[in-house]
Amino acid sequence: MLAVEDMRGKPVAQIVTLSLGGALSAPLTEKRSAPEDQSLLARWYARHLHQRMLREELLPQPDSVLADARWIREDALRESRKPVWRA
Repeated sequence: MLAVEDMRGKPVAQIVTLSLGGALSAPLTEKRSAPEDQSLLARWYARHLHQRMLREELLPQPDSVLADARWIREDALRESRKPVWRA
């Protein structure tokens, strides 16, 4: 578990890694405060981690694994290529 903090050291999110049979892990963001209380940098970092997970762990998998995660390859590619400020 990884805690994301703002500049004052206040925790704004936790990144949790779930392991699905050891072959695939997906970081999830648990919001600990309202989105308006979360720093912009912390939100961008959480989006960056999500996009990196898509690129590095989900996209190399076969389409059947993507379907299990409720993604289609084109949407996952598009989402992984978005700049964090547009996600």
